[in-house]
Amino acid sequence: VGGLIPRMTTKLKTNSQNHNPKKSLAVMNKKTPNTNTKQPGGRQLSRIAWCSFLVVALTPSAGFADFAVADDNGTPVTATPWLAGVTTNSVYACVDADSTATATVNYGLTTAYGSSATTLTTGSSIDQTELYPPDEGVTSALLTYVHNVNLTGLLPNTVYNYQVTHGTSVSANYTFRTAPEAGKPARFGFAADTRADSNGPTTNHNICAGNLAAMNPKMIIYGGDIAYGSGYHQWTKDWFGAGVSNQVALNSSVPFVNAPGNHEGWNRKESDGGAPHKNTRAFTESPSGTDGEGGEGYFSFDYGDVHILVLNNEIDDSPGSAQWLFAENDLMNSTAKFKIVASHKPAISYGSHNSDGSMDAMATALFEPYGVNFVMAGHNHYYQHNERNGIHYMVVGSFGSPLHVPDPSDTSSTTPGLGMRAPRSMS
Repeated sequence: VGGLIPRMTTKLKTNSQNHNPKKSLAVMNKKTPNTNTKQPGGRQLSRIAWCSFLVVALTPSAGFADFAVADDNGTPVTATPWLAGVTTNSVYACVDADSTATATVNYGLTTAYGSSATTLTTGSSIDQTELYPPDEGVTSALLTYVHNVNLTGLLPNTVYNYQVTHGTSVSANYTFRTAPEAGKPARFGFAADTRADSNGPTTNHNICAGNLAAMNPKMIIYGGDIAYGSGYHQWTKDWFGAGVSNQVALNSSVPFVNAPGNHEGWNRKESDGGAPHKNTRAFTESPSGTDGEGGEGYFSFDYGDVHILVLNNEIDDSPGSAQWLFAENDLMNSTAKFKIVASHKPAISYGSHNSDGSMDAMATALFEPYGVNFVMAGHNHYYQHNERNGIHYMVVGSFGSPLHVPDPSDTSSTTPGLGMRAPRSMS
């Protein structure tokens, strides 16, 4: 595995390039030997690694009979469990099954397990999926249910084994690590825009997922557009399918959260009834297990010394909105050493979709006064790094999607009437 690792300093210049999809990942390692980089105020954030070069072939564990998702033709296939919303003492183990019959997760420090939780355990839930034409063009009557089983009573920064049972079938054994406490090293990843085109190949996504796995993250934040659309068929192709076996393997051992993107969406268009997209909400989970604050896909959590605010650009995020007020209160009251904001649309970005005006406004009004260190986003399918007023703005939207071309000369905003202020340094 090779890597290009720019060391972070307080005077980083923009690094804008048409990024190779094999290099499109970010893993944050808070404490790494042989580094002396400092963030504003003397705080240390050791490195962000942006690329790995070799394909890592990970063989996914076999699924089992009554855990069912659909292949490209809508035919039921077996599924592998995934993990979401990890904290120091809990995590969600999730599986897509063919009925609401109780799912059980056995877990413990060894394969002898010793603890168990079920769909009926406090904090657990079942989300029904849906077929949603015309997103997928699949007409089968397959109906599935995502079981989100809340595993609690865990120790911080500890490796656990788990195994899922549903009906008469039993999964393979998988492992995960709980979140570290404050003051302990934290290692996690960020990636965005994993989706292929409508019926396009998922090859690049699978390569990127293998590379990210090789960097050994313990938790991953995704910046949206992880499926081409909200349809069940598109989710299972881009996120759970045989063509992304490396992603499936990652999901089963590395807990994740997602900032919703415009492709998987959050709600249908008003012209289409405005109802929630059930699949996006079923296949992702926040640490609180409530689809985010107020059930609207935005939330925050701590991971080691890092406070992470995840935003949802698919609902109102304008000044005075519920999401804006949540973000303001959250950032104002966090005392974490580092603060990171994750969203799908970038506050600062040059080329393709450019910057998002609402995010840029939030950056000025909230991120700067409340000490945010990094803002991580996708939407634009390239890698770009800008720094403004002490905040590093990273665009890493190249985890499998067709690439866009960055344009450092384009300073327009995607929101009419909101121009973008120039970053402090750029090249």
